[in-house]
Amino acid sequence: MSTSDIKKQALRYLLFSIFLIIFGTVYEQFSHGVNSNYMIYAFLIPLILGFGSAIIIKKHPSKLSNILYSLGVITLTFGSLFKGVLDIYGTTNKLIIVYPIFGFSLMIGGIIVYIIKLSQT
Repeated sequence: MSTSDIKKQALRYLLFSIFLIIFGTVYEQFSHGVNSNYMIYAFLIPLILGFGSAIIIKKHPSKLSNILYSLGVITLTFGSLFKGVLDIYGTTNKLIIVYPIFGFSLMIGGIIVYIIKLSQT
């Protein structure tokens, strides 16, 4: 991936984070005074893990590593939103643990592919 692709990806993560701030704020307004930190701070996941990594990494040697890592960030973000919705509605679900497991697994897989491809170049 070229440097311009990395900049576009960083901009997408930034816009996604801004969207999540707006979404979380609107959702909290209609939640009848019930708050969830998972909903409020969901924007930090793509901001730190996505935008931050896109700023640090100047070039991706493999599209697969980028896809795996991005899917991991998205999985963690939606898991946080889902947990926030469950908290606001006052219910639980044992399957919520699946989101962090798969999210971190995808991110670690992307990092491993990144390291392997980087060592081959």
